[in-house]
Parts: sequence; C-alpha cells; structure tokens
Amino acid sequence: MTQTEQVTLAGVEFVATLEPGSELGLLALHGGNEGGTAELAREVAARSGATSLVFTLAGPERLHVPSHLMAAGGGCELLRRFLALVSLTVSLHGHGRRDAPRALYLGGRNRAAAQTLAAGLAALRADLEPATDAAPIPPGPAC
Repeated sequence: MTQTEQVTLAGVEFVATLEPGSELGLLALHGGNEGGTAELAREVAARSGATSLVFTLAGPERLHVPSHLMAAGGGCELLRRFLALVSLTVSLHGHGRRDAPRALYLGGRNRAAAQTLAAGLAALRADLEPATDAAPIPPGPAC
C-alpha cells in the first residue's frame, strides 16, 4: 500500500512516497529534479517487486538538496520505514553531464553490487556505459 508524507529536509519541503515491496530498495532522493529518476524507481520497483521511496519537491522551485543533508534530516518517518524494510538500496541520481550522456555512475560502498548491476545493465542496454570505478564519479550536480 502506497504511503505518502510531507516532510521538510534541510529547509526544503518534499513529498515522500513509499511503495513497500521486497528487501531490494530503490531510492530517488531528487525525483522531479533529476530527470527520470522518480519514474525509473517506480517502474523498476513495480516490475521487480522492490520497495521504492521517492522524494519530490512540494513546490514549483527546483532546489537541489545534497543527499547527505536529506539523510541527516532525520525527520522523515517514511525514510526510517524504508531503511527498516530493505537490505540493499540502489539510490538513483541523474547527472545531466553533456560530456558523458550515456554514462551510468554506479557509486556507493557495495562495490560487488555495483559490479553485478553493471553487468546486468550492459547485457540489457549496449548503448549505456556503466561506470563502476568510484574514483572518477563526479562529486556534485552538473552545472
């Protein structure tokens, strides 16, 4: 059953939407801000039975709150529920870099999961370029 919550994180109003499912979690912290991430999280969760948590801005402004500030906000009950439900999270982010339009940067601490995901993506979509080396992943949003 879909659950929603209005929440303020780092001074910005968001609507968080949780769709409970399996122990695989799909997280879109910047839904609506980073093109297609909310839709991708919802679609993959629906097809695979995964749990998804999508944050979208409550207002028309396009503000980018860094992920670490959103997580540090601590005021989101649905984020706590999401973390209690899942054992592995894939956090989706758009990068919008013109110099690497086909790149999919697979960051995070779980390098084995990143490699597995990269292999699956490469098999499904030869036009994409999964990048699993965390060192060259750009640290911030595109200009």
